[in-house]
Amino acid sequence: MIWLITLILLAIVNGLMIIGFYEATQYKEENVITETGWGKKVTEKMALWFIPYYGNKIIPKFWTKPLYSCTVCMSSIHSSYVYWGFMYCANHINTIAIAVYACYILLLAGVVTAMNKIF
Repeated sequence: MIWLITLILLAIVNGLMIIGFYEATQYKEENVITETGWGKKVTEKMALWFIPYYGNKIIPKFWTKPLYSCTVCMSSIHSSYVYWGFMYCANHINTIAIAVYACYILLLAGVVTAMNKIF
């Protein structure tokens, strides 16, 4: 029972990290008139705005979702370092942890979805 409560608390903390990372990578562009015609200018930026700004130019759109552009999709990538880091510190890396990780991703996706509706 204690491990279930621990996983839920870990998912809540991980969900807050995902939403924080998502918000920190936001920026807004506006169309402006330049000497050569129409162009885009970044008008509002958060701390990590450069990640999607340059990432959108390099990374295909499909792969940007789990990296920085979809909070629910980010559960698949951004859960790995939190979950496995926790399991390493707790000294619980075994075959059961691999099966629980698949369930943890689904739990985290649900937590992030609920947090998106709250925030």
